[in-house]
Amino acid sequence: MKKVFLLTYIVFLYSYFLEGKSFIDTIELPSVNINEDRLSTHKIGSSKDVISLSSFLDPGSTNLSSIINTFSSIYIKEYGALATPSFRGTSSSHTLVLWNEIPINSIANGLADFSSIYPQYFTDVIIVKGGNSSVFGSGSIGGSIHLNSHFNNLDSNKLVFNSTIGSYGLLNRSITFLILKNNIAIKGALSILSDDNNFKYKNTTQYQSPLVINNYGSIKSNSRNFDIQYKYNLNTIISFNYWA
Repeated sequence: MKKVFLLTYIVFLYSYFLEGKSFIDTIELPSVNINEDRLSTHKIGSSKDVISLSSFLDPGSTNLSSIINTFSSIYIKEYGALATPSFRGTSSSHTLVLWNEIPINSIANGLADFSSIYPQYFTDVIIVKGGNSSVFGSGSIGGSIHLNSHFNNLDSNKLVFNSTIGSYGLLNRSITFLILKNNIAIKGALSILSDDNNFKYKNTTQYQSPLVINNYGSIKSNSRNFDIQYKYNLNTIISFNYWA
């Protein structure tokens, strides 16, 4: 009996010293966050159209609906002064519009009016076709349209005045500037647009289709943009964007 107790004591004592001499083999490392553009990450299986606005002589006199209708296969429905996109049979509220990855659809009805957006300040427009609800949000069942104002490929300071006069009361005046100094880049724009759009047309809904004046297509738009970017190092960029 004494031998059994002695053997048990020796086993427990050996286990105690063995645990006391064990080494910690777990090393805690700091966490690392890797961020990537969602458009590039989820590009497999999706169709994307890129419209570069630098090729336009005067993008300030052409609204976004006209540019998308001309250079893409997306249909823009126009109701007088209202223009809304439609992807693959979905309604306009199923199209998500993002400005620098920020949704700008109306909170009330989910729409975005392209007739009042003049893209003289943006660098490119990216149109992604297909459902991207899991990537960009619940309002992108039909597709998404991205308005970007990047600082890429900028090499000199600029100050540009622009004035456009057209038929039916079209008047657009804008000023844009770009300042580059060391690691800081600043750009801004101010645009004032008015368009009576009071053209004559045959109203086929009335008797004998008389000529009438369009009184429901007037557009007035004032836009202010301001962006600033500071490049701290190769891996850190701080930016501020403003659009009203």
